Amino acid sequence: VAGITGSAGKTTTTSLVGAMLDASGQDHVVGGNIGVGLLSLLPSISATTKVVVEMSHTQLSRVARSPELACVTNVTPNHLDQFSWDDYVDLKRRVFKYQRPQDRAVFNYDDPVARSFMDEAPGHVFATSRTQQIPGDGAMLRGDEVVRVDGGRATAVVNRGEIRLRGEHNVENVLSAVAVAGLLGVSDEAAAQA
Repeated sequence: VAGITGSAGKTTTTSLVGAMLDASGQDHVVGGNIGVGLLSLLPSISATTKVVVEMSHTQLSRVARSPELACVTNVTPNHLDQFSWDDYVDLKRRVFKYQRPQDRAVFNYDDPVARSFMDEAPGHVFATSRTQQIPGDGAMLRGDEVVRVDGGRATAVVNRGEIRLRGEHNVENVLSAVAVAGLLGVSDEAAAQA
């Protein structure tokens, strides 16, 4: 199970991961806050099905277990009419809070709050960045190339000019999707195709 959250970008990132899994031919379902409840997808889920879940702050408020693969796109002031800033940040933290040491989490290194989560995550940590070199593995923008970093080795996935989604925020979403999809076993070629 891969759970994706953030103040912005979670729907786009979740959709991109789903498209990358489609392109790779892997058995998967996409659901959660993206409009399809997971309960309705249960008949389609087997022991080998990859499950990609968009998780809103409301859904995170009800969890006492984190997905094996978590992603935080960003955390910015949002829903402060309902929560204090600290409470809102704590809700986003729940996507990785209950992970085990063998679990994995992807964080946007360019976002100060998501970056701060990297020190708290109990499992393996991966980073994404549009603006700088990442510490360790994940995905980053190097010049005009989206690259996936695995074992310290950077491999070009797609040129920035080939991303049809407009805006720098969507480059960040692509980076998050490339990192998550790579951890789900999607090849760089399938990610680029999507």
